[in-house]
Amino acid sequence: MKFYATRSFIRIFTILLLYSSTLNASVSKLDSLHWVLEQEAPNWPSDQLSELMLDIAKAHLEVGEFEKAKDQLERGLGIANSLDQKELGLPFILQLGNVSFAQHDYKSATTYYQEFVQESGKSISPVDRALTFEKMSSIALANGNYD
Repeated sequence: MKFYATRSFIRIFTILLLYSSTLNASVSKLDSLHWVLEQEAPNWPSDQLSELMLDIAKAHLEVGEFEKAKDQLERGLGIANSLDQKELGLPFILQLGNVSFAQHDYKSATTYYQEFVQESGKSISPVDRALTFEKMSSIALANGNYD
């Protein structure tokens, strides 16, 4: 018997895992997300699995584990590319840019941000687009490109 979780179930489950005050103090947000990935997610559809992988990568980024975040993002992007779903891969490209930016690898960050902006068209939120351009302009200023 296969179990297919609805999108709302996944969101509620993830929120409960992330913000539950009943979790043991030694169990971190990352531990909870990795548990879900290993135990529950193998039967999930690819779009729901991608959301979970993105959440895990963001959690790694929050705690400064850049290489783990990058690894998770590349795995998620690989899934999106194998399914030939560009829109599914866009958040991974954006977050790969954010990881590179956080590591001060501005050349890679610029490459990811440019790819994100070119591929996304009008399918992303104006906020994501504005934040991406803000980071790209910060990189240009840091490199002395004032124009």
